Amino acid sequence: MVRAAGLFLALVSLVSAQQAVKDGVSFQDWLMTESAPNGSGCIPPAATSTFFTTDAVATIWFLVDGMNIGDQATAKWFSPDGTLYSTYNWAPVTAPGSRCFSESMKVAGNSPASLPGPWTVEVYWNGSLELMLPFTVTPLTLSGAGSVPQLVSGGGWDTSLTLLNLGRSPTRVSLDFFREDGSRSSLPFTRPQSPSASAERAGTFNTTLNTNALLMLDTTDLESQTVGVGWADLLTAGNAGGLAVFKYTPTGQEAVVPLETRNAGSYVLPFDNTGQLGTGLAIANLAASSAKVGAVIRDDTGAQIGTGTINLQALEHTSFMLTDSTNGFPITANKRGTVEFDTPQGGQISLLGLRANGAALTSLPLLADVGTTGGTLAHVASGCRPAGTARKF
Repeated sequence: MVRAAGLFLALVSLVSAQQAVKDGVSFQDWLMTESAPNGSGCIPPAATSTFFTTDAVATIWFLVDGMNIGDQATAKWFSPDGTLYSTYNWAPVTAPGSRCFSESMKVAGNSPASLPGPWTVEVYWNGSLELMLPFTVTPLTLSGAGSVPQLVSGGGWDTSLTLLNLGRSPTRVSLDFFREDGSRSSLPFTRPQSPSASAERAGTFNTTLNTNALLMLDTTDLESQTVGVGWADLLTAGNAGGLAVFKYTPTGQEAVVPLETRNAGSYVLPFDNTGQLGTGLAIANLAASSAKVGAVIRDDTGAQIGTGTINLQALEHTSFMLTDSTNGFPITANKRGTVEFDTPQGGQISLLGLRANGAALTSLPLLADVGTTGGTLAHVASGCRPAGTARKF
């Protein structure tokens, strides 16, 4: 069979510095990738042999040297049952030398998404089979890895996100962005690890993280644009984690937003609204139905001093200072204490505390009723410290 005859050229489709030579034409490198590389040049993109039914495309990339004018490359895509799915012909070569080629097969929302299994793409040069690259299209099952309860972008604010693969094999991750009203938020983001790449704008970010790999996204927006606030939901097919850091660029002030992975029956926020200190809250409803989040307010002696309710529609988010007369709990003004937030029956919420000290800002992770084994403080400083600083427990 002619297809089997080309198999010797596809011993490994994910190895760099590959080379195959025929009739003076040299195939220097070839691979499958999630998308064609951006920009000029022929730097090999990240290779993969597995594509999910939710991926936009599966792309073949290869580098050819020793081309002659009039040479022509052709790609043929074969489905798992061996049927020819599609054929693509590149335009004939117009100048001798070397060049990289790439062509994509659409997956998500197209026939390949309903044809999972082992696929093959063959590359012909002037009608002769030169390369055969196997790859797999597989259904994707994602589960919740956690949520980022506060994102802010624009008006001088910027949020950077860090995603990590904590598993022992590559895994697919999906990050969904939501506005305050629960609708999808099309955030602009860049990839600091690829500074030459152009900014992207999307309501969902999908990628594959290699084992132990780290990926950074930056939602930097224009200072002149209105501040956008919301939250994000992280899904994964394996074991992934992450965190966010939001920053007010005019002052450089930053605060860390841990990934919320718990689904507790209640959460407790310690607050201190005395002097110039102020405590705020960000909360998101992760459920597809509306939620009524009950709040129990106690002072620093443990005595209950008030109650309240936060009403959120499906996937809705809100943030406010506790002393806010409209959205907050004004009874907390000039007091220290705690606010207990109770998760609605069958629901799930994500929360983050915010602590302001004048112009300074930091985050306050909430305590949850997920265990009674106690814990440790990873760092406690003592002795000499900068003037004006203090330790509080």
